[in-house]
Amino acid sequence: MVALLFSSSVDAQEAAKTKADNQAAAKSKASGKAKAKSPEASWIWLNEGDQPAKKVYFRREVNSGGVAAARLYGTCDDVMKIFIDGKEVIRHDSWQTPVSVDISKYLDLDDPQKEHVIAVEGENGTGAAGLLLKIDFDSGWRDSWSTVTDSGWQASTTPQKGWKTINFKPNEAWQKPVIVAALGEGPWAAAINTKTLAAAAALKKPTATSVEDMKVAKGFNVELLYSVPKDEQGSWVNMCVDPKGRLIASDQYGALYRITPPGILDAKELAVEKINVDIGEAQGLLWAFDSLYVSVNKGQKYECGLYRVRDTDGDDQLDSVETLRVLSGRGEHGPHAVLPHPDGESLVIVCGNLTQLTDYSSSRVPSWDEDLLLPRPQGKFMRGTRAPGGVIYKVDQDGKNWEILASGFRNQYDAAFDPNGELFTYDADMEWDINTPWYRPTRICHVVSGAEFGWRSGGGKWPTYYEDSVPPVVNVGPGSPTGVCFGTGANFPAKYQHALFACDWSYGKMYAVHMEPNGGTFTGKLEEFITGTPLPLTDVVINPHDGAMYFTIGGRKVQSGLYRVTHPDGAPEPASVQYEEKLVAKNRSKLASKVKANRDAAQAVFTDEEIEMARRELDESVAVLRTALGDFHTLSADQQTRRKLEKLHTGDGGKFEDLKPYLGSDDRSIRYAARIALEHAPVEEWQDAALNASDTQTKLTALLALARSYERLSKGEPPNIDTPIPNWQNALTSSKRSRLTERVLESVSHLDIDSMTPDQKLQVLRVLAVTFLRIAPPTYEYRIGVIGYLQASKPAETQQLSSEGAKMAVYLQAPFAEKEIVAMLEAAPTQEQQIDYAATLRHLTNGWTPDLQERYFKWFTRAAGYEGGDSFQLFVNNIKADAVANLSEDDKARLQPILDAKPDADQPVFTAEPRSFVKEWTMEELVPLLETGLKNRDFENGRQMFGAAKCFACHRFDNQGGSVGPDLTSLSGRFSSRDILESVLEPSKQISDQYGSVQIVTIDGKVVTGRIINLAGDAFRVQTDMLKPGKLTSVDRKQIEEMFESKLSMMPKGLLNTLQKDEVLDLMAYLLSRGDRKHEMFSN
Repeated sequence: MVALLFSSSVDAQEAAKTKADNQAAAKSKASGKAKAKSPEASWIWLNEGDQPAKKVYFRREVNSGGVAAARLYGTCDDVMKIFIDGKEVIRHDSWQTPVSVDISKYLDLDDPQKEHVIAVEGENGTGAAGLLLKIDFDSGWRDSWSTVTDSGWQASTTPQKGWKTINFKPNEAWQKPVIVAALGEGPWAAAINTKTLAAAAALKKPTATSVEDMKVAKGFNVELLYSVPKDEQGSWVNMCVDPKGRLIASDQYGALYRITPPGILDAKELAVEKINVDIGEAQGLLWAFDSLYVSVNKGQKYECGLYRVRDTDGDDQLDSVETLRVLSGRGEHGPHAVLPHPDGESLVIVCGNLTQLTDYSSSRVPSWDEDLLLPRPQGKFMRGTRAPGGVIYKVDQDGKNWEILASGFRNQYDAAFDPNGELFTYDADMEWDINTPWYRPTRICHVVSGAEFGWRSGGGKWPTYYEDSVPPVVNVGPGSPTGVCFGTGANFPAKYQHALFACDWSYGKMYAVHMEPNGGTFTGKLEEFITGTPLPLTDVVINPHDGAMYFTIGGRKVQSGLYRVTHPDGAPEPASVQYEEKLVAKNRSKLASKVKANRDAAQAVFTDEEIEMARRELDESVAVLRTALGDFHTLSADQQTRRKLEKLHTGDGGKFEDLKPYLGSDDRSIRYAARIALEHAPVEEWQDAALNASDTQTKLTALLALARSYERLSKGEPPNIDTPIPNWQNALTSSKRSRLTERVLESVSHLDIDSMTPDQKLQVLRVLAVTFLRIAPPTYEYRIGVIGYLQASKPAETQQLSSEGAKMAVYLQAPFAEKEIVAMLEAAPTQEQQIDYAATLRHLTNGWTPDLQERYFKWFTRAAGYEGGDSFQLFVNNIKADAVANLSEDDKARLQPILDAKPDADQPVFTAEPRSFVKEWTMEELVPLLETGLKNRDFENGRQMFGAAKCFACHRFDNQGGSVGPDLTSLSGRFSSRDILESVLEPSKQISDQYGSVQIVTIDGKVVTGRIINLAGDAFRVQTDMLKPGKLTSVDRKQIEEMFESKLSMMPKGLLNTLQKDEVLDLMAYLLSRGDRKHEMFSN
């Protein structure tokens, strides 16, 4: 759903530069030229002789590209009629009282046609005459601009046919109008000025969201400390704490500010002061090593990069700026957070996916490439952008040595270490991808050493089951991730001291993520800690001086505010003690090493008894310290094993024999750490051992490491950076690399397919894919052998195996591919799966029959009616274009009626055949059936019904489906079968806070119901239909008369009305099973 950071939701940060260019073009057309500030309107008219003309006709062409909302202000001495594209908008005849009209609907902003005409019929009675108009355009993104009456208009005293429409050809009677007077001058000065014109709309001045409009976790108190004056101090997006407990904040497009909250340094009331240094626009701030570190993501003035700011004369005023490293970033996906590394000597820098790799001295990520078996579907943005995407670096305090810690992020804005030195971040989705198979929700990531999270541009994002990627600890859903921090040092209950707090800007939610050990890593459980509408959260910190949480809202020029969160049961230590304890805790490992060194040196001076006594005293001090800081969990045995392996992620890595037990571990995170250590070692030292490994899991992990240790020979040129499918008609020549591929295939052939788990079978396909891409494709004989392997592996046990098997079959141009994959396409219950198969089939050039071609291309007609994010139809259209390009001219002619067909308005949403109304089911009818009917059910039919009932359109289940609604996989663990059924039949009876909607009433009487999912300036973007996630309505915050919670769920009623009794029961069993086809509810 999405950093200003914001990634998410519906703001498509990757689109930032392109969209800004489009808006600049729109502004140019609308106002004649793009201007730094809003132009002032003038009174205009035409004369007849030396007197004002009785009637004057005015026109101005405007472009609505990039416009989300538009409002017209104006008046005329004496009468005016305003038209847009020939339609009358308003008639006004009282010049002393300006008028205001929301003209968004007249511009029909959803229409591809963006050229429009504003036409005015002006009439004068007696005396002075003039027309004054101002049209404000808002992008709903970050920009606003205006078109005003000036000399750029066309005017005539006689109308001409077509003068109110586009493509009008004016005759010689049309001329520039006369500028009669500026706004606030002339005979109208007393009544019409900037203030009275703006007052025509009776717009309301926004303020920071009231605490009364928030929902807060039980027992916690939130107070609004400061509503930031937007015109003077901008919109705050980042914070840190200085050594005295003061906050430092940054305006996204402006300066730095120092804030002293009440209670800090004995302050009685909040104080804000501008920091007078020539730096700002920070999206990362950190006080460390007697310096303020500033990470700049260029907004308007300063270059992207890492800066150090100091107080050089000790007067408590920062006065010196030093550039440590200039970085190349753009949009809102450039450099972000800067945080302290647990070693007490280094920094960690977070960079989004539009930040080019900087010079680095080392990398814990051994290698990266696209690693896509089939060329990806292309969208609009970042075409040809290569891996690794967003990166997290470790940097020395002088900014000279940079080490890559992890990669493959989209746009992670912030990160935080827990007390054990484990790093976590909150990564962004690409909301324009919603309802495509490569859409990945926003997610909390455990940033282990050498992590690869698999972001790739366009339709190339890796699924989480790829063994060479790191899965999230928890998926959150659509959103726009911003600030994160752990509760370490907060005067909160212990549960929350251990939690990761993660901010979602677009949906206005701060989550408390409770981590639980899971093997060598963690799983996270989400709790909504603070929510509000709107609540565009930007950053969150714990202040060690008072034990309080502070958070900000703002970003993209929206109204900003500073808040403080406390808990009454907290037991704060004196500020100085607490601050020193936190410093000791952060440097615990460093201190321990010093203690050991001193103990060794002490042997020559002190007796063993004296040393032992000192050790006991130290242990007692540590125990007191732990009690003061909270009983944080220590690392589990598996997590300690992973950490031990991560020490080998530098230099020459580890030895195969030492790593072998871990390469074969049942724990994916341990296997991952062992494989990264192996990839750091010289491949010639362990290649043969990998090929000859006897244990199945050890071999699979080692062979993947082997494939990844080679570099793809041809990486193409942007935008074509994927490896094309080989031309199998031409015999591939044998080479050293192809012989190594043969050895890999021979090694795999010795594995027992029947004894493998579905996950291991996925690993086999991944090993083969990376081998074919990085080492060499198989020669003819071995290609036939792999095709035989695919045939022997059918039917696939999981949807993931079906998907990857289909890709491999098409890559090899297997003779059975077209028939089987077309059948899977037609049977798939979700549009995501259908798009996956359709995208795969577009690369198949062999074996097509006329019938199969017709069935395949008919799917595109159906898919034209599907809904998704803003790039959804573009992806579908590009997939179709690629498929059509493989057709012969004769096939194109035969298929032309199908290629040109449009979807029927009443076509079924996902199924190939329409479903008829059965009945309107009630709780009274179905509850008794649940008690006896959930036996011998059909898993596959339940899955099909999940699609037929449109559940997959909004909800994820077992890592499949849409993301605009809650993930239903774990539903049965929290709710009874009766509760689940009731939520489907009566969705408005109990509405989840997480997915509730609001009803907005404007001063014009307009009513909009939906979820606010994006903001910019004073514009809200509202999602009004969950089945159409890309369709948004813009609302000007200044025009809102009233906003309150809606009593109606956005989930539609009647979803089960096309299902028979047994189909309802199969669906319920599917929901209750959590996706386990071996559950006792299903027959074998």
